[in-house]
Amino acid sequence: MQACILALAMYSGRRKAELPRFKVSYFDEENVFLGSLYKTPEKVKTKGRGSHGKMLDLYVLKREFDPYLKLWLK
Repeated sequence: MQACILALAMYSGRRKAELPRFKVSYFDEENVFLGSLYKTPEKVKTKGRGSHGKMLDLYVLKREFDPYLKLWLK
């Protein structure tokens, strides 16, 4: 689990407070963008003031992150 979280942080470039906002359903084949990235299907709150903050689409490098995700899901 720790290796998966570290890989998610490394290959998404997100802050540690934003990592729990990723859902496992985001890492599905229907969310692959340009063949090499996972893209969130909806905008996710990142840093910013207020209840909405800054809403962005988030990306994760698929090839590098997949081995860690598959080990964790086992």
